[in-house]
Amino acid sequence: AETDSVTRFYVNGDTGADGDGMIDTLRGNISVNNQDYLVVTKMLSEEEEDPTINHIFIMETPDSLTHLISNDTNDDYDEIRFGEEVERLHYILAAARDTAANSFALDSTTIFGIAQKYMEVVTATSTTIGSLPQWLTIADTTAGILSDSSSVDLQLVVNTEGLEAGDYHYDLVFSSLGEEGLKTVRIDLTVNDTTTIGIEDPIAENTGDVKLYPNPAKETLFIEAEEGAVIYLFDCTGRMLQSSILQEPKGAIQLKEFSSGIYFVRVKTADKTVTKKVLVH
Repeated sequence: AETDSVTRFYVNGDTGADGDGMIDTLRGNISVNNQDYLVVTKMLSEEEEDPTINHIFIMETPDSLTHLISNDTNDDYDEIRFGEEVERLHYILAAARDTAANSFALDSTTIFGIAQKYMEVVTATSTTIGSLPQWLTIADTTAGILSDSSSVDLQLVVNTEGLEAGDYHYDLVFSSLGEEGLKTVRIDLTVNDTTTIGIEDPIAENTGDVKLYPNPAKETLFIEAEEGAVIYLFDCTGRMLQSSILQEPKGAIQLKEFSSGIYFVRVKTADKTVTKKVLVH
């Protein structure tokens, strides 16, 4: 929640506990990327088969904070009141029960572990993803959490400039919330020789309704796509240099200020994304 001028956030409803079980609260701090965060939790647990209900609030540590709850286990009311210095509030609902379908309370280590992992994911940037080798870059890096059975494409940009002939590899490591262990995708690169290879095909690059020309380009690259398409220009390391919106079916990128080399143009329309390599000379 981007709080802006909002100074309170609350959850309300019926837990279904019907007065059974117990309520506890927890407050403490975590640190992610040298930033301290306050974690405030309300925990409801029963001795029956219903899962525990755990509200986890995370925010940059405010000067003052009031945590209000209902002591009735059937009432899910849980309110955070904070000062205007809190610009963003994160809320997590966590529930758990064991394999025998018995309810069990999450301990403080688990609660803070969930908060820590969550903040590591949502605050990740290209500088915190990991120490990538010089020849590999993740372009247009996006931080966030994926829901079950969903996916997102990561564009890996390989730059062999300055590499000697030989074999190179890198293990790209992923971790998943709620799962133990790490997943690894091995990336192998073989450089056969160091001969410079130019890009042929000086005519338009045509992918469906998206056209880029001329390629190679010198001062101007023309783009044909549907009106409203978003145009991005990246260098060979994956750093975004500029972006614009196509105001009509034909537009152009001025390349005079850029040095010779390989660049990538990404065109996002309403139903597809096209990325093309462009040689500037």
